Amino acid sequence: MTGNWRCVIRAQVPQNKVSFRGHKQQIEMGENMNKLIENGGCGVGVLGVLLTSVAGIWRITGHYHLAGFETMTLFVGGMGLILIGCFAKLHMLTPPRA
Repeated sequence: MTGNWRCVIRAQVPQNKVSFRGHKQQIEMGENMNKLIENGGCGVGVLGVLLTSVAGIWRITGHYHLAGFETMTLFVGGMGLILIGCFAKLHMLTPPRA
């Protein structure tokens, strides 16, 4: 047998809707998770900018340690937080797969 065989299974489930027992309210699936990713990405990005700024200013003033850490370690940690925030925003901007 030569040919491409593909099996498609379709369920009789309403798309993007779920109801909880005892509640008449319908909640779209993924709505809360999207808000969490979006707000979490913003929060992590802001923390990264603040940490990077504080570490940079502290290093420019001639201090090499802050709160028991080297300032360059805090600077790199802040850049990592900014990167995580950027990935969260990128995830929210990409369209869902069909």
